[in-house]
Amino acid sequence: MNPSKHWSWPAMTLMALTGVLPFVFAVVLSFSDASMLVDSTRWQWTGGQAYRTAWSWQPGLPIALARSLAFAVVVATLEVGASLVAGTLLARQLIGRPWLFASLLFASLLPPMIVGLTWKYLLQPDYGAIPHLLRAIGATGSATVLLGNTHVAWVMLGLIDIWQWTPFVTVVIGSVHATAPRRSAELTLLDGAGRWRRARDVVLPRLLPVASVLAAIRFVVALKTFEVVEVVTGGGPGFDTEMFGQYLWRLMFREWNVAAASAGAVIGYLLVFGMSGAILLFVLKRDSDRTRTQS
Repeated sequence: MNPSKHWSWPAMTLMALTGVLPFVFAVVLSFSDASMLVDSTRWQWTGGQAYRTAWSWQPGLPIALARSLAFAVVVATLEVGASLVAGTLLARQLIGRPWLFASLLFASLLPPMIVGLTWKYLLQPDYGAIPHLLRAIGATGSATVLLGNTHVAWVMLGLIDIWQWTPFVTVVIGSVHATAPRRSAELTLLDGAGRWRRARDVVLPRLLPVASVLAAIRFVVALKTFEVVEVVTGGGPGFDTEMFGQYLWRLMFREWNVAAASAGAVIGYLLVFGMSGAILLFVLKRDSDRTRTQS
């Protein structure tokens, strides 16, 4: 028996227990009228009614999903784009670079609840540091209630995510760039290429594979954002910043509708699984094409 196949069984069993079985259970619940207000022995099969409820319940599953997708695309793009620049610049810092990289990871290691509470206090209209600074430069009234405006609330949520995760992406990209062989870079310099051409022809192609993987990871993680939004805005003002996670949470723990929440979770699972698979296939195909071209 192949030893690699033998040792793969524990990992496959763990994946089945933690991933497949909960999904199957959610699918079963989604075709019932399961509710926390009704004894489980009285649950009945209802076909696709739970999916219709999850889809149309205010403000609607499509809107919540669209918000999450837009949020994930924007923050993942900005984080990876900023990290490509910052990581390349920090890779040149030789003195104290390990300590610098370690210090940058502080925000990314914080639990999301701590991050949310910290920014909630910073943005609090009465005693928060940020509204205090706004008042110091002459802002008054609603201008200091940052989370009371839908557009400003979205900007703040995006900035919080960028603040927390850009350092992590920067450290990964900077580490890859710092440990990469310098031979090709030195050849371009010997040929008289400037810094811009070196960045375009040498540095960027070297970092694109890892940047693509990081972008995919950050997209999937940002798509599941829940704690920070729940703590900072609670989905408000109104339901204007409510994303996919808050939508399912309200269905489950405020409406007690287990079936509809399970139906929404199944839809979200299939969406994330499909998009993650598509992104992964795209990255692998591009890398294989690049390898074939170089060979």
